[in-house]
Amino acid sequence: MDDTDYKIERASHEEVYSLLDALPHAIYECDTDGRMHYHNKAYSDISGYSFEEISGMRVWEFQVPGPAREELPGFLKKLASEQPAPEPYCCKNLTKDGQIIDIQVDWQYKRNASGNVTGFACILSDITDRMSQEQSLKKSEGAYRLLFNSNPNPMLVFEVDSLRILKVNDAAVAQYGYSHEEFLDLTARDIRPEEDIPAAVKAIANAPDGLMPSEGFWRHRKKDGTVIFVEITSCAVEFEGQPARLAMAHDITDRVRAEEALRKSEHRFRNLARLMPEIVFETGPEGMITFTNENAYKVLGYSQKDIEAGFNAMELIVPEHRDRARSNIGRVFAGEDIGVSEYEVLKSDGSRIPVLIHTTRRIEKGEPVGLCGVMVVISERKRMEDDLRQALTDKDLLISEIHHRVKNHLLIVQSLLRLQSGGIEDELSREYLLASEDRIRVISMIHDRLYRSGDPRGLDARDYIEALAVQLYRIYKADVDQIHLEIDVSSEKIDVESAIPCGLIVSELLTNSLKHAFPDGREGTVYIALKKQPDGDHLLSVRDTGVGLPDDVDIEHADSLGMKIVSTLTRQLRGSLDVEHLGGVWVRVRFREKRFS
Repeated sequence: MDDTDYKIERASHEEVYSLLDALPHAIYECDTDGRMHYHNKAYSDISGYSFEEISGMRVWEFQVPGPAREELPGFLKKLASEQPAPEPYCCKNLTKDGQIIDIQVDWQYKRNASGNVTGFACILSDITDRMSQEQSLKKSEGAYRLLFNSNPNPMLVFEVDSLRILKVNDAAVAQYGYSHEEFLDLTARDIRPEEDIPAAVKAIANAPDGLMPSEGFWRHRKKDGTVIFVEITSCAVEFEGQPARLAMAHDITDRVRAEEALRKSEHRFRNLARLMPEIVFETGPEGMITFTNENAYKVLGYSQKDIEAGFNAMELIVPEHRDRARSNIGRVFAGEDIGVSEYEVLKSDGSRIPVLIHTTRRIEKGEPVGLCGVMVVISERKRMEDDLRQALTDKDLLISEIHHRVKNHLLIVQSLLRLQSGGIEDELSREYLLASEDRIRVISMIHDRLYRSGDPRGLDARDYIEALAVQLYRIYKADVDQIHLEIDVSSEKIDVESAIPCGLIVSELLTNSLKHAFPDGREGTVYIALKKQPDGDHLLSVRDTGVGLPDDVDIEHADSLGMKIVSTLTRQLRGSLDVEHLGGVWVRVRFREKRFS
């Protein structure tokens, strides 16, 4: 049947097609070649194409490109020739705007008067939401299986009425000793001691549908007869269409036995507590003192009658510490180990004493029932701490006084050298005195930085050397645009015993460079570096690009005071000295210090 025949047929059944257009279901007809000859409005709404656009299109043109689309023409021919019973056909279609939708096509054959198949009448349903829900359900079921199978705690599913076990995980097999197949022949009764079964059956019957942790613990019996203690968490589930219950069993045998051993040792504890010099006490859940040793009566002044009459431990704490104490008690009851807390407590006469208190919760049948603790009086320690603080304060004052005296004395020496140099006509002698004054100034600066650092480990090496270089540039009025300075020193600590010799060496070498290396306005650079070497030594390097030293100068036996100072300070560091003077002067001092971190 061609398009003309379909149009004649449509005209002769216009009322029927008008009714189909009003239906909410997407309906269309196609021939055995897949050519669309009719579709209703709902089909246009789903596909996004108009009647004119769809007319004559092949049904596979709406499908997402892929194997299913390529196979559809042959599939239609096969249906027309073999005529199997119609079954729903699902695939993915593309709407006009490019959206991918999941569809299901329910169809019937169209036949001519001779009974031959001429095409297909189809109802198309958008099942995108349904497919999405099914996918989500599969993911949810997969997550459940993963949680069930990989859970380290034994998990069991059993029928609500018969208690027949339906499924267990590998952890249950490992804990109870039954195989998966053996478990399926058991009920929830079979893994319990005989005397516990009535209570267990009653608890299961009364269990709510929601997640329910067990109250206390239960006893279970393993295949070899061993009895273990477990905590049960369970909830109602549907398993293969029937009501069931999912239970997770957490083995707490070790904990229960430890608690039992703890209870058995309580008598020994009380006897030992009576012999201890500290105050040992126990309280109930509301804070009432239920036990204390004899030392509490001696130290605090209360009688045994006062305690036995009903005495809340919070009344011992001074009012301003009670809020903190209540908070700490809450944390201890929650299972937290808060360590030792310091408070002041009231004696029976109203006086206060400082104490340290360490508490832990008391457990009975798996539940906290109070606190036990130790109270140590620290009055003597407090007095010693006060004395120590005062001694530290006195030490700081003494150090401050020594610093100011040393600083003043160095200033006096500087002033004397300056006055002395003013009265000397010999230029060389005056220069020696002024150089000595500069050295005293550097020593003063080093001393001041050591004092102000407040760090007994030493000085920050980079800050220290940078400050020293800036001071020397200022003393000698050096122009940084003429004599450039580059410093390569990391911000590490250098100990005091090494800091002073290093500083003086840098001072002497930098002074020599600033005064002699760049005559007549010559430009150049001074490099200063201090680096820790792989072998643990430290390399102090001062290099300039100035005129250099004469070839016949021996640094170890130089006549100048500065070079003698450098050589002497190197020996003080127990280091080695190396000098190169090709294209300037390069001095390297290698030494090892006790601390350099």
